[in-house]
Amino acid sequence: MTKREFATYRLSTQEHPERDHIAYWRELHQRQIVRAELEALSDAPFRADVTLRTLPGLNLLSGMAGSLRNSRNRSLITDGNTDFGLMWIRSGDAIQIGRGKDVKVNAGNGLLRWWAEPYMSITPKLSHWTSVTIPYAALAALVPNVNDAVMRVIPASHALSLLTGYVDLLMDSQGLATPELNRSAVSHVYDLAALVIGASRDAAAVAEGRGVRAARLHAVKADIARYLDRHDLSVGTVAARQGVRVRYVQRLFETEGMTFSQFVLSQRLLRAHRLLTDRRYDTWKVSAVAFAVGFADLSYFNRAFRKLHGQTPSDVREMARRMRQG
Repeated sequence: MTKREFATYRLSTQEHPERDHIAYWRELHQRQIVRAELEALSDAPFRADVTLRTLPGLNLLSGMAGSLRNSRNRSLITDGNTDFGLMWIRSGDAIQIGRGKDVKVNAGNGLLRWWAEPYMSITPKLSHWTSVTIPYAALAALVPNVNDAVMRVIPASHALSLLTGYVDLLMDSQGLATPELNRSAVSHVYDLAALVIGASRDAAAVAEGRGVRAARLHAVKADIARYLDRHDLSVGTVAARQGVRVRYVQRLFETEGMTFSQFVLSQRLLRAHRLLTDRRYDTWKVSAVAFAVGFADLSYFNRAFRKLHGQTPSDVREMARRMRQG
């Protein structure tokens, strides 16, 4: 398998006999991630299931692996790969060895590694982790003395939380529809990674208006989706949960040419449309659908629905039923 830009790969040992797991993973790791020696630990069976997303100047990797030791020794670093690997543990833990020290990375924390120097990573049990691989020049331009940050535990932070949420979005192949958006996303990840590690003042200022804004907008939209059924959903409640000011949230939506209220209304109406066309909710009254997506006023729901979709809720449901019947 040759890596392509704007591609997503599933890398899993699940469909292979257990005796072949380590050989299969070693081959994939060498070709898709970074050249390294891999060895299964003897106290538990090795397995891995991860997703790799490739973008121009950026690799994203997220998934689970355990009972594994991988190392990049002096003979392997002659391949000329000087990228940085920023990884963080989401559950479980891992031991990282390099620069003459052993570092344990627990859930919620991260670590920066440099492929140009030897290291060893030991994952004693099944752990969930995410990593981003960034070219040396890109990260060095944003983080002063970036080499000094290698092999230092990165504690949980708001910046790391934003990076996690944004990478999760990108791992979804449907998250970004065009190459142009993907290229913008690469810059956003660079910004967020630099903030996590320790960006310069100028880079932090740029990141705040670019990568951080994009990640926070995604986080706000995810918050809205999570609480869309709540009648008390408001810009104030969302801002409070996100730890930002109300005006900041309003400005995020202004950059997309809409208001917070317009976005919430559109999402509620789209969710209502999905419920009305789903056979599993055929027995629900229209009023129940309206209430389930956060509307308290049925008349307002009917007017807004017809304005957006050009049909009444009942008409949409009836058309969906006829289409299912052929």
